[in-house]
Amino acid sequence: MPTVAPTIHRPGNIVPVSGIYTVVDQLGISVGRQITCEEGDPFPATVHANEYGFVLLQQTVHES
Repeated sequence: MPTVAPTIHRPGNIVPVSGIYTVVDQLGISVGRQITCEEGDPFPATVHANEYGFVLLQQTVHES
């Protein structure tokens, strides 16, 4: 069965679902840092040179 690569979200893109995102390099490998984002907000800038984007680790519920 083929494996589907996770979607890598780039800084500045709109967060599709609230959740905990792991920061990944260009190959989609975690660099060991996680962030929490709310649906509808833009993804933040990356902090280190080896950071490329964000992959959803765990969806959460955001209540206003």
